[in-house]
Amino acid sequence: MKRFVVAAIFTLSAASLFAGGLSQKHKDWGSSPQSYFMTAEERSEWSKVRSDEAAEQFEASFLARRPATFADEVAQASAAADKYFTIPNTHTPGSKTARGKLIILLGPPGGVTVAKKRVRGDLRATPNMSITSGSNGQGGGGGQGNSVADMVSAADSPGSGSGNVNEYTITYPADKLPAAYGKPLAVKIDVNNDGTDYLAERSQERELERIYEMSAQAHLSAQH
Repeated sequence: MKRFVVAAIFTLSAASLFAGGLSQKHKDWGSSPQSYFMTAEERSEWSKVRSDEAAEQFEASFLARRPATFADEVAQASAAADKYFTIPNTHTPGSKTARGKLIILLGPPGGVTVAKKRVRGDLRATPNMSITSGSNGQGGGGGQGNSVADMVSAADSPGSGSGNVNEYTITYPADKLPAAYGKPLAVKIDVNNDGTDYLAERSQERELERIYEMSAQAHLSAQH
């Protein structure tokens, strides 16, 4: 009986998963850098898309709500994240990391420090680098430039090899964030040697969701 129930659940789950018939192109869009800018309302709408035709309509409407420069700016920011945040010989593109998402959504940070943290015993060294961005960009999209290159120089420095992870502390002054946020932001992200990363402080998840929503709203065209 238990086998029957498990089989039935699997069948229903599989049917639900494949019923929509979305092609890989549209499935990939749902986790692409452009999709980072979906508002909460749009994300809810996207979760109900079940066909390629509906996906194409949604994506076209999504872009129509943004400025004409939006796609190019996100592409530039994504290319920079891929170039600077992708760890060699791994399969995790920089634009698909927590660091990449942060920079793509909020723009160049005000500063970055990188601390070497030992995996065993979690012994943290004194941060051995401090980077200050020379950009005055207001976040979201392009303008990664030298600030991202500086970050990578820190991450690729001696001591980032086996047995250690890099802990990034990425900071934004209030004037580089959406006006509605109104205060500075500091985010700690731990980076594994396989290129994956994660928030060092899980308690920041809701805070980042809130500021990401503000950034998504800020990128809507004025006429919408």
